[in-house]
Amino acid sequence: MAEANPDLLARAIERWVHVKPYLPKASELHAIIEDMQAAQAPGAFCDLERMVEDGNREARAKGMDWFFRIAVRHMPDGSRQRYVERLEGWRAEEARRTDAGERSGYWKPEPGEVEDINIRVSRFVSEGWSQHEFNEHVRRTGGNI
Repeated sequence: MAEANPDLLARAIERWVHVKPYLPKASELHAIIEDMQAAQAPGAFCDLERMVEDGNREARAKGMDWFFRIAVRHMPDGSRQRYVERLEGWRAEEARRTDAGERSGYWKPEPGEVEDINIRVSRFVSEGWSQHEFNEHVRRTGGNI
């Protein structure tokens, strides 16, 4: 892996850990890097759009609180690189609202409210709830935890 671009390698590892629970082989990381480089090639924007559409469709079908969108990264050499960004939780909800042209609302906590919420959230964590299960619970209860 010494010859791999460190930025692409980090993104390949990040992509891997979202899908697989075990360590990847070098050849698997190389394959992911090659896929990312192909997606960044000139004319590959349609592939990114397809990846976003497929990701959002799959997330909706599985009831996941993920939202995929095309983002732009400004590179040190002055170029711009497009990539597919995956958002979760409140960031996904805000991105969905923005895409739909809706106004987003931000919550401002009262003094002491954050500490109280953290205590309640730690109870869910100690019980082994996943992020998705917690988000679904909050959604079902209208934000009451």
